Amino acid sequence: MNSKLQKKFEKIGNQLHSDDPIILAHYFMISSPFHWMAIEFNETANTCFGYSYEITPKGYSGIWCDFSLDELAALTHPNPEMYIPDVELDSNFPNNYKFSEVCPKDSYTWKEYKNMRELENIEQATPKLEYER
Repeated sequence: MNSKLQKKFEKIGNQLHSDDPIILAHYFMISSPFHWMAIEFNETANTCFGYSYEITPKGYSGIWCDFSLDELAALTHPNPEMYIPDVELDSNFPNNYKFSEVCPKDSYTWKEYKNMRELENIEQATPKLEYER
């Protein structure tokens, strides 16, 4: 995470209320089918929130999740004799793409995730009633 990118995360802030979040960073490992697209950054925990996906022979499948930049940095190629770069920040990825432009078939997953998070927030904010017996 460089300081220029970190400032972009700070400027955009929390995207939970966005209908189509902006992807600010794309991480990948050349020797792996896995990719991580970040829409939010937590400096304290050094984690990102975003869409993690795997490219498969049938296309790709993914999930919205938190991922640790420290854990990504620790990933290495299983064969140490081969020089293959570890996880990299994609410097060629335009960081102003909306999620629907990059993963159009998965745009609904953001809406589902967003609805689930909003329901969790409502449940956490709702006081629990305790009944006396």
